Amino acid sequence: MVYAQYQAQTPSKFLFFKEVHGLDGKKLGEMKQTLKEARTPEQAIVATSDMTGDRRTLKADSFIPAMMAAIYLLLFLYFKTIGGYKTVHIVPVAEQKAQSPQPAPTA
Repeated sequence: MVYAQYQAQTPSKFLFFKEVHGLDGKKLGEMKQTLKEARTPEQAIVATSDMTGDRRTLKADSFIPAMMAAIYLLLFLYFKTIGGYKTVHIVPVAEQKAQSPQPAPTA
């Protein structure tokens, strides 16, 4: 089995995902340095699998900016429906008391 030849010795684990055994980086690097014409059929399978995995990773990673763009579009539409972005002025408490009208004294 080709996978058993190129399998990493230690498994990888990230957060709550299950452990997986990836490819051994040293063996993969040696295989990539071999010319395409000089590769054995097993090496060709590993090269194709590596390339396919890289492409799937790029496709999966492209969803992050796509989701960000969708969220920004929703924010834009929300602010457009409420009449635009409203700025908020933060005033210290002392200034708020000075600006507020004093209640009339009751007799």
